[in-house]
Amino acid sequence: MKYFALLVTVFVLMTQHSTAQTYSLDDFEEVSIPAPYGKQLNEWNNIVDQYFKVSITNGYLKISKETYNKTSVRIKVAGGSLIGEDHGEFGGGLYYDPIDTNVKHMTVNGKLALPKEGIYYQGIAFINNGKAAKIRLIPIKPGNIKDVFEYKGTLYTVEGLAHMSSSYGSFNDIEVKKNEVNYKEVLKLDDAPMAYVIHEEAIYLATLERFYIIRDWKAQLIADRLFWRYLYPNSVAVKDSKHIYLGMRAGYAMVDTESGKVIFYKFKKQK
Repeated sequence: MKYFALLVTVFVLMTQHSTAQTYSLDDFEEVSIPAPYGKQLNEWNNIVDQYFKVSITNGYLKISKETYNKTSVRIKVAGGSLIGEDHGEFGGGLYYDPIDTNVKHMTVNGKLALPKEGIYYQGIAFINNGKAAKIRLIPIKPGNIKDVFEYKGTLYTVEGLAHMSSSYGSFNDIEVKKNEVNYKEVLKLDDAPMAYVIHEEAIYLATLERFYIIRDWKAQLIADRLFWRYLYPNSVAVKDSKHIYLGMRAGYAMVDTESGKVIFYKFKKQK
């Protein structure tokens, strides 16, 4: 089954914006990796107008300005839509929005789930005169849902939270049938997911302080104790099996998957 995602953007993570400003590689310079929790990293963290996204176009690295973040994702499934919500420490969850408004309940992992009315944020496009509207959705599972995506013909969520001293996440597969939803965890993460990309059936994942390559739901740790937790990675781009790029605040990084070395390229001050 093919799923067609409607990504509704409000805040920051893995967004796409076709008219975003683009930059030359000459606008960036290689700099030393900042010390964790140091003054330099704190200064970069406070540069709110320098947030960059990476992608690969015709084999070349493309860097554009990232201007939006999302707190919600909506994807069409059998009989309706799944809605994922992520509001950080304030919570989130996965919900089902049936096309048939007469649906009274669903079965979720063998248990009865009833529609609940609540106020949901503008990110899921239930807006009444510019304000979040009250709607009725069927709750599937709690969690900070970063994305809902198709991978090898199956639907998955990636979710997690980094707050205070906590950092964790997971991937879950989701099966939607008529009046029934089942989910199960396929990979537990000890660090909160930040951004990912799927390339040649592998998932390249940046977490709060680590970088992984995931194949057949087995995670290979490439680099650990990384500096970028306060620069908020938002995108991952694979140039080849060795060179992986990540967009983030203040610049972009390159991960060498063979050595585990990470290089940071900081945006130069414009004259």
